[in-house]
Amino acid sequence: MTQRRTERLVVVGNGMVGHRFLELLAARVGRQAKVGEDASPAFEVTVIGEEPRLAYDRVGLSTFFDGRTPDEMTLPAPGQYEAAGFAVHLDARATGLDRERRVVVVEKKVARNVNGAVDGAVDTQEIAYDRLILATGSSAFVPPIPGRDARGCFVYRTIEDLEAIRGWAAQRGGGVGAVIGGGLLGLEAAYALAKLEMKVHVIEFAPRLMALQLDETGGAVLRRRIEELRSDAGTVFLVAHNLEEVEQTCNRVIWMERGQMVTQGEDVTGIIDRYIEASGGAPVPRDPETGERIGTGLPQPGKPKVPARSTS
Repeated sequence: MTQRRTERLVVVGNGMVGHRFLELLAARVGRQAKVGEDASPAFEVTVIGEEPRLAYDRVGLSTFFDGRTPDEMTLPAPGQYEAAGFAVHLDARATGLDRERRVVVVEKKVARNVNGAVDGAVDTQEIAYDRLILATGSSAFVPPIPGRDARGCFVYRTIEDLEAIRGWAAQRGGGVGAVIGGGLLGLEAAYALAKLEMKVHVIEFAPRLMALQLDETGGAVLRRRIEELRSDAGTVFLVAHNLEEVEQTCNRVIWMERGQMVTQGEDVTGIIDRYIEASGGAPVPRDPETGERIGTGLPQPGKPKVPARSTS
């Protein structure tokens, strides 16, 4: 029998795509073992996940506000990765890639306090690979507008984001919520704020809602239907509007558009919809705070240096 050769496989990203790849890999290895294909490559798998939890149903994020718990949203079954022999690093961010030495530079958060905030410094290490999978997905791009760091401004992408939004709303007992972006995820965010008993303003640059998916007629029907469903608390749609500034005064967040106040007089919770910029079908990694491209040594859009599936 031919001796199996072991290769170091590193998977950067433990979102829905990364998890699906791991599922397929484990299933393939299981099938090969049953038929005795021991000559095929064996992998020593290391998974790097930036979030503090395993992969979860990001498509169903808004069900969190219907009472679905993070554990119920988790995709891997308890012990699934361990049973497959996968080494998992959570709260770890890949910050660099050295292709000549075949190593990924990883910064791992040391500890979190009871509030989920990071305590202490980060631990930097290098993880060697023979094959590399980049399954990082996209980041929430916040437009570089003045005041974007004001208290009460959030992105809508992770479970931690949702917990922060719910906590902020709970301290204020309703109020007004502004969602920047009237696409699919923006409407999901608006639904979440509505579940928190907030009056919702949806600000969209395009002339209609879900402009990438719907034509003018479809966008009008969608808007009318939502307004009918939300006639009690009210949902205000501002289409063909561009956000210019977020101003915080007297513990109130005021969204400014074309020099006019979108809403005032009440506490406002602001959510920036998720923006994805792509080049050749590959999302551009950006720092969520500065909007700058990140990942020293990682391939840049338009200059693919790493094949979509793996390097070998």
